[in-house]
Amino acid sequence: MLSTETSFFADEVVSEDENMITDNMRLIKQMVEDENISYHSVLKTNAPVDEVAEIIASADLLVIDKNFDDPVLLGDKKISLNALTERINNPVDLVSSDS
Repeated sequence: MLSTETSFFADEVVSEDENMITDNMRLIKQMVEDENISYHSVLKTNAPVDEVAEIIASADLLVIDKNFDDPVLLGDKKISLNALTERINNPVDLVSSDS
């Protein structure tokens, strides 16, 4: 019974995370559109680093959370911030809520 409860809890956490991400994406989209800035977004789950690099290749600027590697944000560790920045040529601005 414990594994069923654990699985249910994990699924619930993932669902809450996905909802939070979707809400944040909607908010950012609205803010950017209000300023008449060209905007495109893609939501992928567990995408390999090469696929992410391909998606962002045409971006003028990337703003990335400097805590991107935090296990809470990226539990499966499929993409590290270092691996991502090594595969892209775009300007990157690392931001943090810590500052």
